[in-house]
Amino acid sequence: MSYSHIHCGSKVMKGKGKKVFDDWGDEQDDDDIGLEYSVLLSSQLESQRCWYEEKMNGLVVEASEKVEEIVQELRRVEEAKRCAEAERDEAILAALEEKKSFAKEKERTDRKWEKLLERLTLLEKTVGEERQMNKILRQNQDSFEKALN
Repeated sequence: MSYSHIHCGSKVMKGKGKKVFDDWGDEQDDDDIGLEYSVLLSSQLESQRCWYEEKMNGLVVEASEKVEEIVQELRRVEEAKRCAEAERDEAILAALEEKKSFAKEKERTDRKWEKLLERLTLLEKTVGEERQMNKILRQNQDSFEKALN
């Protein structure tokens, strides 16, 4: 049985400074009992306060560690993001350069193609003219051969 139970279980607790008897029949002054009770209660409250402060300090430390972990993870993620963005930008620049290169190559190829088409058209015209000339020359040759015979 605790001190508070003994104190509350006393038979006579009236008047300041009067004698009271506890459950065991021991005589005590109620001022002494009140003082002891206050000291005991203060001691218990102080113990509770210390316990809760330790708990709170532990939680604060835990929370600080968690915050630090989150901050570190955030820094890692931001660095990874920066690297990914840099790689993306490099890839975009490379693709743009390649596109420019392909555009220049296409332009050169188109110009060559046009020149080849012009040459082909000219050659076809020339071949057509030569065939016409050959046809005429054969006709002339045939007519000379008939005239000679």
